[in-house]
Parts: sequence; structure tokens; C-alpha cells
Amino acid sequence: AIMVGSGRGAAHGILLKGGDSLERVRRVDTVVFDKTGTLTRGEPDVTDIAPAAGWTAHDLLRLAAIAESGSEHPLARALVRRAAADGLDTAATVADFTAVEGGIRATVEGNAVLIGNARVLEEAGVDLAALRTQYATLLRDAKSLMFVAVGGAAAGMIAVADTVKPTAAEAVRTLRHLGIETVMLTGDNRQVAEAIAREVGITTVMADARPADKAAAVRDLQAQGKRVAMVGDGINDAIVLAQADAGIAMGTGTDVAMAAADITLVRGDVRGVAEAIDLARRTMRTIRQNLGWAFGYNIVLIPLAITGKLNPVFAAVAMALSSVTVLCNALRLRGTRSSQFVAAAVLLVAFTVVGFGAYRGVSGQGSAFGAASYAWAPDEVHMAMVGQRTTDEMPHVFRNGVKTVPVGTTITFINDDTHAHNVMSGRWVDTGEIAPHSHPATGDAGIAHTTTTDLSLRAADLDGRFASPVLQTGERWQYTFTTPGYYMYVCTLHPGMDGVIYVK
Repeated sequence: AIMVGSGRGAAHGILLKGGDSLERVRRVDTVVFDKTGTLTRGEPDVTDIAPAAGWTAHDLLRLAAIAESGSEHPLARALVRRAAADGLDTAATVADFTAVEGGIRATVEGNAVLIGNARVLEEAGVDLAALRTQYATLLRDAKSLMFVAVGGAAAGMIAVADTVKPTAAEAVRTLRHLGIETVMLTGDNRQVAEAIAREVGITTVMADARPADKAAAVRDLQAQGKRVAMVGDGINDAIVLAQADAGIAMGTGTDVAMAAADITLVRGDVRGVAEAIDLARRTMRTIRQNLGWAFGYNIVLIPLAITGKLNPVFAAVAMALSSVTVLCNALRLRGTRSSQFVAAAVLLVAFTVVGFGAYRGVSGQGSAFGAASYAWAPDEVHMAMVGQRTTDEMPHVFRNGVKTVPVGTTITFINDDTHAHNVMSGRWVDTGEIAPHSHPATGDAGIAHTTTTDLSLRAADLDGRFASPVLQTGERWQYTFTTPGYYMYVCTLHPGMDGVIYVK
């Protein structure tokens, strides 16, 4: 099931790390989404450049692009792309590049540059008062803002806009249909986050969050008893992906995020989150079904074979069918019509064989394969068991035809044939007229070879004779053997039915 489920996932761009990933994803009841690169395209464009006094838009963009050239973040790539499109020279050397929570630090052309959200700069002691008016205007347009400080003073801000993925709203609806709660967790400002959340249908938003804050938010959800899956794509998401019960990384994101995740969505399609959870649930359900089939067949038939109620060939067939069944049931995960048809056919055959075998074993009937079925108690003799005789031409026989019992044993003679039978028996007295030999079934000497005719002609040689009444179908008759010896018995209604009981 894990093999087929993993293959099915790979065909849909869902890569699983292993079977334990399926188990964790199956239990998820809350999905937390990062915003940039996950719900949005992750390819934002620079829309506005607002330089502070003493700076030009080109100088501000050039310096910020140089500083961000060492970052893989989508917003950083947007700056570099815009600078290249404007023909700006960004070949300067960057020194002391450091990624910090919510931004970066670097030294460009001898200048200490800090880029990040408003909180990052304010905590660094940068005064943003001169930018507040433009800041409020851009926020209303749901744009992400990056503030730039050079030498500890505000140099301006750059607005970046990202568009929502066309499949994001559908993915959220599908998750809600699966009974899963959705949450947005982003380091972006609340106004932008809430605008994106409204567009995709998410009602719970956690904004202005640092990576450590994101991990704490996931821990809070887990403390509430929720099974949390985190979906992200950036370096800053790696710690949260590792903290969550299940991490899901976008294949269009960073290698660090994919390394920390249990599942990678190769195509970057956020609908894969719902597909991955649904696939994990179906795979684990299939595993439980397979355990049920495998144990069920054997639990039903092996005890019957062990206790002598059923020909062991049925148990062997059941064990083989259990393997075939679990394989075909697992192949149903492929979702193809042929796999469904094959699984249904195998289950039909398995139900037929197991049901038929269980019925014959429990009902005391014989095997369908022509071999003797020892489906009787030790102290029973059956007359021409139904199922043993499949045609009228087959001989009527006693089952078991040879028995060895201790003195005092009560034997039950049972007629489970469709015809009437009786039983006549007596203790054999060796007159020496018929040569004794070793009986092949018991290995005991002294049993003379005889036929029904012989017994009828030499009735005088039988001591302590007894006879049952005529037994109709389903009737029983008992006799207790109190004297040791060899007791030959016959059915006088059907010549050829004979047997022997050795009483020790």
C-alpha cells in the first residue's frame, strides 16, 4: 500500500519521504500556510519606490538590490530583477551578509545596510517617522513593504506586490471539505495578510511573525490538541516545517525547506496539500483493510484445519489468497478502472473459497478436492458424507473406515448422506478359516480380509453382534464398546460399505 500510494503521489507531483510521513500527514486536522511563495505566486514585482530625503529612487533600489543579491527570498529576487530591468549597476561586492529574522544585514560599498519590515528597523533603532504617510497609503493597497536603512538612518522603502495563485482558493475549499482547519501564518504586515486571506477564504490570520514566532504559533496549536501541517517554501520556514507534525514544502522553494519537510509538492501547486492528505488517509485505510483481509482469512480457516475440521488445502489456498488480496487491494490506490476490476474479482474468488471452506468445515462436510476431510469428532463414524459422493456412481463408504479406541468408548454413528443407512457389527472371532494379516490402516495383526458377503455368510463367527435401526438422513445412533477386540461393521442396505473398529 505504501509503495502504490507513493507511486500515485509521485505521478501527481507529491514526493513522500517515507511511510512514516504518510502516517503523520494522515492525522493532520489543521493546515498552516505561509503566504509568499505558497498561497501567492512567489514572484512579486516592485511596484513603488519611496526614497527618504537625500536619496533618489535609483540609488535606493541599486543599494537594496546589491544587498539582497545573496538572498533566495522571493522579495529579494524581485529587487534584483527590477534593478536589472532598470539597467542599474549591481556588481558591487557585498560583505558581512547575514539573514536576520524578518530581513537581512550587509555591508555594501562600506555602508551598513539593513533591509526588513518595520519592526526589524524599529528594533534596530531606525526612525521611520518620515515614511509613515506613504507607508499607510501603500498598506491600503495590500502591498508588501521593505524598509531600507543605511548607516542606521532610514533611506526609504520599496513596495512589492505579489498575486495569489489561481488554485489557492480551490485548495482551501477542498481542505475545508475534508474537515481541515486552515490558518495563514506570515511575517508580512497584517493588512496585506488579511487581504490575501480574504481572497483565498482563510479566516484565521497570524501576521507580523518572525520565524521563532511562527514556531511558537505552531506549538500553541499543538498544545490545543491539534495535528498541524505547515506549508512553506522559504529558508525561514524550515524551523516551522520541522516543528509541525507534518511539514509540506513547495518544490518551487528553497532546498532547506524541502529538506525539512515530510512531503514536497514538486509542481508548487497548493492543491497538492489536500491531495497529499487525502492520499495519506486512503493509503492508511488500505493498510488497515489489508491487515483485516490477511488476518481474517487465516483466522477463519487455519483453526478449522488445525482442529481437523477442514482439509488443510483450504487453509493453504486462503493464505495465498490473502497475499493476492492485499496486493490487489493496494493497487486500487492507483485509481484506474482495471485495478478496481481486478481487486473486485480477486475478492469475489476469495470470498467464495473462504466461505465455501468455512461452511464445509463447520458443517462437517468433506473437501471439494476429492481428498478425505476429517471433519468429525474422534468418536464419530459418518456414513457416506455429503460432498464426498458427488455422483451416484461413487461408492458409499464409512468415514472414518478404521478407528482405534479404548474400552468403554461410545461411538456415534451418523448418517449425513442423502440415502438411508444402517450399521451391523460384531466382534471378530478368528476361526483360522480366513488367514489374518496386518491391516494397512492400523498396522495391527489379526484383522481378516473380508467383504460384506463374507461377513454375511460367516455371521456365526461374529460374537456379540449388534445392529442399529435404519438411520434416515441426519439421524444418529450410539453404541458403547465394553469388550476388547476387532469389530467389523457393515451397512446391509448398501453392499460394499464396511469398516473396522479396534477396541483396546
